[in-house]
Amino acid sequence: MTVFDGHQTRLGVVVIDCQTDDLTEAVGFWEQVFGAPGRINSRGKYARFGEYGEHPKMLLQAVDHPPRVHLDFETTDQAAEAARLEGLGATVVERSDHGWTVMEAPTGHRFCLVNPQGEDWPRDDGSDGGPPPKATLAGLSIDCQDADVATAQGFWAAVFGDAERQTPDETFVRLEPRAGLSIEVQRVDHPSRVHMDFEAENVDAEVARFEGFGAAVRARIHDWVVMEAPAGA
Repeated sequence: MTVFDGHQTRLGVVVIDCQTDDLTEAVGFWEQVFGAPGRINSRGKYARFGEYGEHPKMLLQAVDHPPRVHLDFETTDQAAEAARLEGLGATVVERSDHGWTVMEAPTGHRFCLVNPQGEDWPRDDGSDGGPPPKATLAGLSIDCQDADVATAQGFWAAVFGDAERQTPDETFVRLEPRAGLSIEVQRVDHPSRVHMDFEAENVDAEVARFEGFGAAVRARIHDWVVMEAPAGA
């Protein structure tokens, strides 16, 4: 959690948008990935994993656009945080009647500002109310299509309130971890998006496990494996 001009903001939720009307199959896939049960809400619009006090939260959302991952930032003052981010180059896309603000970064990524979620919001003493997150999800990568990495890192470092760290090859930068997650900004030649990185002691065994419940290998690059979740998940 970071304090900006009197209001508090943190990365609160990693949202996996699933292009489907029924989250049942998507929950079946992701609960095996996360190793935690998924619970669909009464409207069938969202499903969450693990305990509500964990941070950041993992959420599935049924949508009518192509699947993607987006970030929700919890804040005590949406208007003030939106103004701060506009000053950094972001734009407001929509102010929802449901209580959140949709914004677009100058790198092309959409994200949301939401009110504090649940009772795990940091207390006055600066500590979190909930337990630490599971270590399954190791990091998030913010892929920026054909972007100048220095410009992209400047925006996202300011969003997270983190110091910048440049890697030697200058193709990506790693920001100081938030809530145990590594946040990377990298230049890519595909459309801008956010993706998740998972750590595994035995990568080949984990790849086989993921394939067993419907994921597919898309590429093997250096020492990592790119995988794709099944349709609808």
